[in-house]
Amino acid sequence: MMKAWTILTMVTLAAGGVATCLVAWVLPSRSYPILPILAGMLCWVPAWGTLVLIDIARKRSANAQLMATFAGVMIRMAVVILGGVAFHLAAPVIAREWSADWVVNQRVTFWFWLIYFYIVILVVETTLSLTVLVPPVALKDSDAHTR
Repeated sequence: MMKAWTILTMVTLAAGGVATCLVAWVLPSRSYPILPILAGMLCWVPAWGTLVLIDIARKRSANAQLMATFAGVMIRMAVVILGGVAFHLAAPVIAREWSADWVVNQRVTFWFWLIYFYIVILVVETTLSLTVLVPPVALKDSDAHTR
């Protein structure tokens, strides 16, 4: 489990760091590092929880593993969407001293960051849950002869 958590964290930090540096280099006047940090954390926390849930279910029946996978998907989607909507609604309150144009631009930018991190973390989490957390099924000798 620690290996999967470490891989998820390192890939999230690397993907966020590279993308943030690229955006700051291409659009220096529009780069605000707080937006990718918020979006990354909003996507990373439920992904980590999903990995924990799958690791717990791995020691149980196939039905428990399937339910953990579905629950993880629903939890991840709900947290990311509700968190994104909360930021979207709270942006004008947070940024009262800035112009309305700034708020609109940052809302759109935040959604792009959220989609970017969601896709990156979803790919990493799915790969980890299929390779690191679930041990490969060993074939019995009788199964090997029938195939």
